[in-house]
Amino acid sequence: MCEEFGDLLKSRILKHVGDLVAVASLTDEARCMDLADRYVALAGKTAVLFTKDGGQHNNLHDMQCMWYELASDESYFRHGDFGRALEKFIAVEKHYADITEDQFDFHSYCLRKMAPRAYVGKLKLKDWLHSHAYFHKVAAGAIR
Repeated sequence: MCEEFGDLLKSRILKHVGDLVAVASLTDEARCMDLADRYVALAGKTAVLFTKDGGQHNNLHDMQCMWYELASDESYFRHGDFGRALEKFIAVEKHYADITEDQFDFHSYCLRKMAPRAYVGKLKLKDWLHSHAYFHKVAAGAIR
């Protein structure tokens, strides 16, 4: 465990020095020391504590917990399980489609409740929704 962090620290220092070949080598070496992705597994166990049923990973999907799903997707990709990774990347992309679809319901709600501030905020959301960092990671992961 400590060796991994030592190699990662060395690679960050070398990155600032400009030795990118050594950075790639040390980073890959640190990654290979722990292929089990214990941190993703621990994050999953911790996140499940906050779900309704207390043990269902489907609840994390239903709650649109994108940070966990992205980490899980990247883990599947790193382990070579490309089919499962693509399936999960597409599931996260569906969250963005759901958010876009929910905005149509919000149009009539704002007009009915006379809430112009919320309506303007929703219109601004539409402008930056697909420029969010998670969306870019999902798109890049699905393309890979």
